[in-house]
Amino acid sequence: MRNLFSLFTLATICILCITAACTGTSTNIGTDGDTDNITNPDGDTIYPDGDIDDVVVDGDFSEQAEVEQQDAEEEFDLSMCGVGDSEKPPMVVPVQKVYNGTKDPKLFGITDAQQLAMGALVYQAWNGSWTNFCTGTVVSQDVVLTAAHCMEDVPSASSIKFAIGQNVESPDILLNVKAFHSNPKYNKTSWVPAAHDNAVLILEDNVSETVPEMQTIPMNRDPLTNSLIGNMVQNGGYGSTIEEGENNTRRWWIEEQVASVNSGEFTVNGMGVGGVCFGDSGGPSFYDFGQGVKVIGTVSWGDESCSGIDHFSDIQYDMEWLSNYVEDEFACGSIDDVGKCNGNVVTWCDHGVLLERDCEETDEVCGENSDLKNRCIPDPCGGITMEGQCDEGNVAVWCEDGAIKMRHCEPCAQICEYSGEAFGYYCVDP
Repeated sequence: MRNLFSLFTLATICILCITAACTGTSTNIGTDGDTDNITNPDGDTIYPDGDIDDVVVDGDFSEQAEVEQQDAEEEFDLSMCGVGDSEKPPMVVPVQKVYNGTKDPKLFGITDAQQLAMGALVYQAWNGSWTNFCTGTVVSQDVVLTAAHCMEDVPSASSIKFAIGQNVESPDILLNVKAFHSNPKYNKTSWVPAAHDNAVLILEDNVSETVPEMQTIPMNRDPLTNSLIGNMVQNGGYGSTIEEGENNTRRWWIEEQVASVNSGEFTVNGMGVGGVCFGDSGGPSFYDFGQGVKVIGTVSWGDESCSGIDHFSDIQYDMEWLSNYVEDEFACGSIDDVGKCNGNVVTWCDHGVLLERDCEETDEVCGENSDLKNRCIPDPCGGITMEGQCDEGNVAVWCEDGAIKMRHCEPCAQICEYSGEAFGYYCVDP
């Protein structure tokens, strides 16, 4: 049997040799019986994967070379990347800060113009720099609301200023203080120390002239009831943070839940997560009862952990005294009948009454109507937001400034998918 097998093997090799001679192709057989290489009629050596059927003798390439050529043909022409398309700007992502504070307020659609109404009380240090020590809110054209205990050691109105801006170390503007008045009923040793803890600064100039882009925020004049308990209020200030300590000079915001409503004060609970802190004294607590955001209280005192119970003076409780300095006619501040948009929230003044509406509640957007006034109007983007979406054909689509924008991803060798909070749905590398 062994001799017959040898003869059969020899005959097979001879047949292969004769076949190779007839076709003009020489085949070298390795010791393991595999094909090592094959040369074509032109004399070129090609390297198949071991299967003679894979070789194209008249095309000068193997199966591997064919795949490489196909890949090359499918490469994108990057010169067309972005041609005729828009480039999406990053969306603003709130920056988380110590005590869970945020750079921007999250509640009640408080506009950029309204945010300017919250500023810092500053005094001049020995080296000439201005240092913040309390917080306040511009509630009319020339009046800042703050806490009475903030003014106890202030020697004169000329020794302090009111700073406006995101960072009062380099403020947008410093406003001169003409006079200040503390509530005569305030008594820090009383059973309710927060009661009557309010004061006013009288500015030298109207903010409509010095800071025309600012919108003042009116004070609440309606009694607070227990129905407020459990609701979230928007608080803010320039007070201490864990990172910066008492050296913090930046404006931060924090949402806290109302824990109690008492005579002359209300409390909020940071629930161990966050809250107002040292330097936020006199700062506002904002709430919207359905007629636009208003100041309902000022920071009086609180838990030293800055994440527990905080006590606020109830503004409406002292409205009789405060009305001596704040006139109703200034309630709209710099906002006129034309109105302003902050995202989808529109604010405008109607015969001395400040009105505000969230356009999302009616499936609309804030924009300019046919009367050239900012109001809630039909959505020109048909429900597409700045976050956007991926359409057929690998196209990123989003709404920007009331218009549909798009970018084709394929010419950039990219794919459309959700890329995170900054850009939403956009073209990204695969």
